[in-house]
Amino acid sequence: MPIRKSNSSTDRHMPKLLELTAPPIEPPYWQDHPNQPIEVGTHKAEYAMADGTKSLEVKVRMTFLPDNSLEFVIPPDSLSPDDIFGALASRGIEDLKWTATGAVTKVYRIRSGMDGIVLHPTSTPSSPYQVIQGLKVAKVCLFNFPDFFSSEDYILTTQTPAGKSMSSLAMQTLTASGWRITIAALPATKANCKALPETGGMVTTHAIKIEREDGATFSSDQLSHIKSVLHRFLSFAIGRWAGVGPTVAFDEAGTRKWENWGLGLASRDEWNVSHSWFDPHHGEALSAVFPGFYNTSNHQLWKKPLWKALYWYIRANAGGSGMGPDTGLIIAQASLELLAWTYCVSDRAMVSAQAFGRRGLSASDKLRLLASALAIPTTIPASLRTLVAQPG
Repeated sequence: MPIRKSNSSTDRHMPKLLELTAPPIEPPYWQDHPNQPIEVGTHKAEYAMADGTKSLEVKVRMTFLPDNSLEFVIPPDSLSPDDIFGALASRGIEDLKWTATGAVTKVYRIRSGMDGIVLHPTSTPSSPYQVIQGLKVAKVCLFNFPDFFSSEDYILTTQTPAGKSMSSLAMQTLTASGWRITIAALPATKANCKALPETGGMVTTHAIKIEREDGATFSSDQLSHIKSVLHRFLSFAIGRWAGVGPTVAFDEAGTRKWENWGLGLASRDEWNVSHSWFDPHHGEALSAVFPGFYNTSNHQLWKKPLWKALYWYIRANAGGSGMGPDTGLIIAQASLELLAWTYCVSDRAMVSAQAFGRRGLSASDKLRLLASALAIPTTIPASLRTLVAQPG
């Protein structure tokens, strides 16, 4: 992939962007349009049938209508009539053992599909692997993340019948504790982001690459942990659950060694209703905030309160049926009071636990104390004239 610095900008103060002839990250999977099913691949597995355990070819796919779903499909030509009847009659939780790795996925039989018996894992995301060591790089699909701009954007140059085409696409690098995470838009990102408000559902918008800054290898457990932190961070950034999705990891030789399928918590049909601190015109804010979020989320005292506060924040921001502004304010206040307690009482011991008790400080004073301790101005900006004019 030829790389050079682009000198196309006429503004000497603008950063010079990388000019590439191919996207910097090849996503493990992609959708051409919202809600298109993703065919993950076919894997050999062992499954208990009426006449004993059978070795089968299981097709793995992700679907997004009416909801996000991970499906394991057993083709009908692999089964006898008795097996099909038994599979449909049983609704209990059973084991699907992946032949290549020996890992077991808990599944339940749900229905007969057009292309066979459809099984669903009891939890998603799901991996057909046990713990793997020696991973060098991981690639992840990111769903429903807004298109953004930053100083790290790149220029994608392609040849078309009409001649040379150049387009600017988003890219941002996050670093923390030796991890390097690159988020990059792809040629279809703008079109997919534009289509989502009308279609709803889910679509891949960006690709993510995860690696160690020093080039060291890591385990699948370490990868799962950094993905979890990244999922929470990106959700915090956009004010709704970010779709950090299926993952493929490779060893130093470039061999595919570990996979993770499906989506965890991911907001759908909420493309334009959430509001947050992240400005898509300043993608570099992600890099500035991520190290502090990573450190706080791994702090023994803070990890649980931060997770609860994030959950309530996103819940308050979601809106929807039965969730008006008044309900959202109540939930958001609970989130802020938890942060105030953790910081002012548990972390810094600025006041006693009694001060945050029933006969202690008022809710407003608790939040003022937190804001003052963090050097956050508590005065309402004069530009918000209507709000300033309100009594109290």
